[in-house]
Amino acid sequence: MDIQIRLARKTDLASIIELSKGIYEGHDYLPLVFLRWLDEPNRRVIVAEKGGAVIGIRAFHIVDGGNTVVSQSLRVHPKYRGQGISTVLILAEQRYVQTHFPSVITERYTTMSTNVSRLAIQRKSAGENLVLELGIVAFYVNSATFFNRSELACENEKVRSMDIMEFQRAISEGRLDSVLHKDTLIIDWEPFKANSCNTACGLVNEDDCLFVSEKNQSQKDIQCFSHGRLSPRVKCPHWVATIYTEHLKLLKIHIAKQLEYATLQARKKKFIFSCFLPTCFVSNAKQYVLDEFSLEYVEFFNFNLLLFEKNFRA
Repeated sequence: MDIQIRLARKTDLASIIELSKGIYEGHDYLPLVFLRWLDEPNRRVIVAEKGGAVIGIRAFHIVDGGNTVVSQSLRVHPKYRGQGISTVLILAEQRYVQTHFPSVITERYTTMSTNVSRLAIQRKSAGENLVLELGIVAFYVNSATFFNRSELACENEKVRSMDIMEFQRAISEGRLDSVLHKDTLIIDWEPFKANSCNTACGLVNEDDCLFVSEKNQSQKDIQCFSHGRLSPRVKCPHWVATIYTEHLKLLKIHIAKQLEYATLQARKKKFIFSCFLPTCFVSNAKQYVLDEFSLEYVEFFNFNLLLFEKNFRA
């Protein structure tokens, strides 16, 4: 098969929209971030082309001070699936990174536990290890009518906001180490090491919501940390939060605070509130939101997030 691989161009947007039809049942992000990604210095997007038509795409992001490549958005046109196009794109990414980003030593990517085709590729790849698994709960929210009536959301002495400067200090001082697994933050599906160098790569934005809970207000012994961000999607915006904790009550408080903040950011529009959290708390978190807020659950989000990692030089 005569396949050409090249860097994506802004004129490819129409093809990207076509490739993304039906992806994630309309919860896809790629058509809405594609043009922005092309302008980000640490991101690259490559496409597979046949006969002048774009039939596949692969994106990747260089993070962790140049040591890690985060692979994203592997898509192939339905007509050409099962013909090895995904493998061609993956190998093209590897060659490009080795040539243009020689300091990369680790590759990471996240996927859904229900992504059968991507997991089939993973099983055939040597050295790809599962390093983190998170559960998810998601609900439809109408911010114009939502009212936060949870008593837990009023327990302000147990949670406070954190600005970007303090967040950077907390990372540098290792204050988040007690709640993070393998020094990893999941921000809107992307994995980052808890390193201040990643603030320039999308680890934290000005409009993000950061909450923290500490033991005895010491500001040293962190028991819970949460991050939330409004993320564009084809159907409707998503508020994507991640909560890091081993304490169920603090988890519920942070869900309530993230949900309250998300409704303000949504500016009276409908959106989906999704939250990554430890898998052991999924049932409790789902029931808590259903009972406290009477929101409709999004059945599509019946999966876990899987983070895989491998030695890029192996």
